Amino acid sequence: MFDGVAQGKEFLSAKWTDLILVSYEVDPEILKPFLPEDAEIDFFEGKAYMSLVAFQFKQTRVYKFPIPFHINFPEVNLRFYAKVNGKRGAIFLRELVPLRLVSLVARMVYNEPYYYCEMSGEITESPSTISGKYSLKNHGQTSFVRVLAKNEPFTPPATSLEHFLKEHCRGYGRTKTGETLVYNVAHQVWRVFPIIEFEQNIHYGELYGVKWKFLEDARPANVAFAEGSKVHVFNPKQLLSLHGT
Repeated sequence: MFDGVAQGKEFLSAKWTDLILVSYEVDPEILKPFLPEDAEIDFFEGKAYMSLVAFQFKQTRVYKFPIPFHINFPEVNLRFYAKVNGKRGAIFLRELVPLRLVSLVARMVYNEPYYYCEMSGEITESPSTISGKYSLKNHGQTSFVRVLAKNEPFTPPATSLEHFLKEHCRGYGRTKTGETLVYNVAHQVWRVFPIIEFEQNIHYGELYGVKWKFLEDARPANVAFAEGSKVHVFNPKQLLSLHGT
């Protein structure tokens, strides 16, 4: 999917697969301090959402080149949804990966909130079912999220909550000097698997910050298991150069 903005130079390509999205309805007031300038909360039917998203990076290329030992790895991030000039995107509160170099470069070069965390991802598939489990270890605590689903992927309607939560063509952030940063992400619409079982024990306060500890007792509004696809991420640009697009 493309949103009509000039894409610029592609700096990353990969396959994002086996995405578990655990989403919560939240008070939009708690999200507003994390909005870049000119951004507003993106509501679905009048409600604000944030999501834990666990998935696999595969076949990763940076400027079309593979980086040894940094090609296949999991990521588990916490994000919410916003709009700038009416264009929908995701804002990442923290992105956890098991590679120190990835986290360091992402923070230093792109000011993205990447941090190192020991983790693993396990996907098991049969003709009738598919399961995914992501585990994280931090300060002696183990967190995990797990789903079991029917191996019958389908495309949710464009009007559904699942579509709203998984389909975004932009990411928004801030530069080190505070300007709004926007980058485009392109991929086909993802199919999802019908969930049979879901289980999680995520130490949100420890992994993502004490402000989000309340999610440990919150009931998810939606759980989705998306198939994923090839993804292209383009060089970020400051919002100033994109006004009027």
